[in-house]
Amino acid sequence: MNTYNDNLRTSVDETLVALAAEQDKINSEQTSAQYSLYYAQGAQITAQNKQAEVVKEYACAGRIDNAATHTENISINLLATAKDTEKNVASMVTDASTAANNMQVAANAVAKLSADIGSAFNIVSASDFGTDIYKMTQDANHYIRQTSLHTESVSKMAMDASTASAEIIAKVVSEATSEAKSEVDNLVKATESEFIKLGSLRTDGQQKVSLASKTEKAAEGVLQDSNCELVAINSAYDYSNQKLNFNASVTVCSTSSFTFYFDAYKQPFLNSSGATSIPDAVNNYYIILVKQSKKNLFNLSQAETTFTENKSNCYRQVSAGKEASIDIIGLSDSDNDVIIAGTDYVAFLYIELNFDYKKMLNNFSDMLSTATLSFTLVDKLPVPGDISVIENQVNGNVKKLGFSVAGEVKHGTEYRCIFLPENLPGLEVFMTDSKNDPPGKGSHLGFYFNLTIAEQISAGNYTVAKAEAVKVDETAESSQMSTDYQVALSLDTTDNFGNVIMAGRAYFAVILAVMDKDSQYARQYTSALSNLSSPITVIADQ
Repeated sequence: MNTYNDNLRTSVDETLVALAAEQDKINSEQTSAQYSLYYAQGAQITAQNKQAEVVKEYACAGRIDNAATHTENISINLLATAKDTEKNVASMVTDASTAANNMQVAANAVAKLSADIGSAFNIVSASDFGTDIYKMTQDANHYIRQTSLHTESVSKMAMDASTASAEIIAKVVSEATSEAKSEVDNLVKATESEFIKLGSLRTDGQQKVSLASKTEKAAEGVLQDSNCELVAINSAYDYSNQKLNFNASVTVCSTSSFTFYFDAYKQPFLNSSGATSIPDAVNNYYIILVKQSKKNLFNLSQAETTFTENKSNCYRQVSAGKEASIDIIGLSDSDNDVIIAGTDYVAFLYIELNFDYKKMLNNFSDMLSTATLSFTLVDKLPVPGDISVIENQVNGNVKKLGFSVAGEVKHGTEYRCIFLPENLPGLEVFMTDSKNDPPGKGSHLGFYFNLTIAEQISAGNYTVAKAEAVKVDETAESSQMSTDYQVALSLDTTDNFGNVIMAGRAYFAVILAVMDKDSQYARQYTSALSNLSSPITVIADQ
């Protein structure tokens, strides 16, 4: 290769490396911005939940305080009435006793008078029977007997009234009323104190909600800026890669395969009709993998040496303008080492030029692209397609969920069940990750959530599913293995934000599959999140 080509390749390599480094930097910033937004939204959701509870308690305390005040007003009137009653009853007892005594005196006098008139009537009956004196004495005797009868009756009534009035316990009622009034006063003080405290908490809570909302909006702005920057740098890299590096790119399919795409080498010195007196430049295109750690050491000289000595092991022929599916079985890297899943690699496009073309140029070197972006041969962990309710409480609330994972579950795989609150009120303006927002009218996640965030949820905010049974379907054309899992709910089960799941509220149940970092398969598999399109509505049993 001549000096011009060396300098050009170096310039292209430096340009793409710089753009790739900027991509990594902005990707990291975007991930950080996603975390910040998620936690800011969680803080606002928590603040609004607490505020809603405080507002509910405040309204209840207000009703209790009004009832206590009304009771206090009644107790004031009742106490005043009781004291007046006590005073009036005391006076009534005295008056009734005096009246009974006076009536007894009068009754005695009437009884004595009646006895005297009776004696006089007996005498007149014996001496003056039939005379006017007899008739007058007879009438007097009749009237005095009636009077005596009435006097005796009134005297008895007076004594009964005195006895009954003496039995009235107005003083006890007054004392009990006074004690009740004291208790009501204490109750009013307590309700007023609680009402004032909740009022202060409501004000403070509203301020916290407002502050959390401002923080959340600021985090949204940072993420939006980061998204725009990422789109820009991705476009810049893609355009530069297309124009400077044959648009070479790798897409990982599994731990054992990937696809490679590139644009054809544009041969120079073609006239307008496409005819050329120059031989075709390209004989064949090949791809070679190089360890990420050695990409800066790999150059055209090494590529040509490897092509000469280990072409069949290290190179695979590819075609321009279409994706080539590459299987790593039997393929080695530039060091002639076996390709291993979980290792970081880059790919180079090796262009074998025609001998006649080289001879015409008097340059017998082939061409080598610069490195693609780094990639790792990995597979996503399998996740369940459906999650179902397998046990309810008597009242219909969910007690246990179940799901099945198809295929072999590698040692070290953990399935975490995360409960995401659905349709949270007041959060309709939150920024969400539209790729992960569940479709369908009335099914709205309402906050930013994706696989990257799911991996960062703390252990207290998810429930690990328990493997129950491994099954093998022998009726299939080739036996298929699956594993059944169960997730039990309890009163202290929390959602993704750490809030205890609430009765009467719906949740999305999603499954996150992760691999233990100490597992031998740790670098061969990446985490996966179950689909949110078919959620289970979970009603917490509270």
